[in-house]
Amino acid sequence: MRRRRWIAALAALVLVFCLCGNSAAEITPCTICGTHGTAKHLAGRTVVVSVFASDTGTHWDFSRDKDVERYSICYHDLRMACEWLTEKAASYGVKTEFVWDWLAHFDLYYEHRFDRNMVVYPSDYSVYWEYINSSIPTDELLCRYDADNILYIFHYRTPKKNDVGSHAFPFGELDDDVCGFECVAMFSGLFTDVATPGTYAHEMLHLFGVPDMYTENKPYQMSKDFIKWYQKHYPWDIMAGAHTGDYSRMKYSFSDIVAYYAGLCDRPADADRWGLRRNDFELYGP
Repeated sequence: MRRRRWIAALAALVLVFCLCGNSAAEITPCTICGTHGTAKHLAGRTVVVSVFASDTGTHWDFSRDKDVERYSICYHDLRMACEWLTEKAASYGVKTEFVWDWLAHFDLYYEHRFDRNMVVYPSDYSVYWEYINSSIPTDELLCRYDADNILYIFHYRTPKKNDVGSHAFPFGELDDDVCGFECVAMFSGLFTDVATPGTYAHEMLHLFGVPDMYTENKPYQMSKDFIKWYQKHYPWDIMAGAHTGDYSRMKYSFSDIVAYYAGLCDRPADADRWGLRRNDFELYGP
């Protein structure tokens, strides 16, 4: 019944489909879609759509061995990130599942070339929404995989030396009266030496409502003193900017504060101690 209601909302909305999800910033609730975008929390089944994106400045060429190798690394990194997030959710008694494997599920793989330079931050997010809305059957994928959430990852083949960083742009980045998809833009050539599957997991967690914890974060009421304390107590935290060159495993920590913002547990005492902003579930409801 709930899915039929959402499909009806899609028909009325015309613009985009928004099943459920978290904003990564304080927002005014959207009257039609509610308060969430397309990813709600780690519970349930999440469909992950991969788009290998080219633009006017970068492009994929799978006749080149280096691009094939980078493609394989993207596959490896996403697999490990999804497995790690599944394990972390399970440690809080929450069952989650990611349907991400584009080799097993061909309908989760896309290629697209944008007619502008997208490897810029901040970019024109509306270009992503327009592409998704016109080219990816969001509601069909949700129905086909009986999924609760959906998110999109754009993999770019950027040169190793450049000044851009992978980033997420979730529901909260849109105008308050527009319901949007949540995406990750992965600049795949940037972190050849220092990034790991943790880069994927970090950016994906943003789409489930988890903020950065490596710098002062005013929307989440995270002071410099809190960040200093947090990084001291959780030096390998997934959201605190830790990096490791070990591609064989994910050696990151996952604190109760991260779990709280992802909707996996009740508010921890440290969140009250530091006066942190409540998570989206407490602010806006499930």
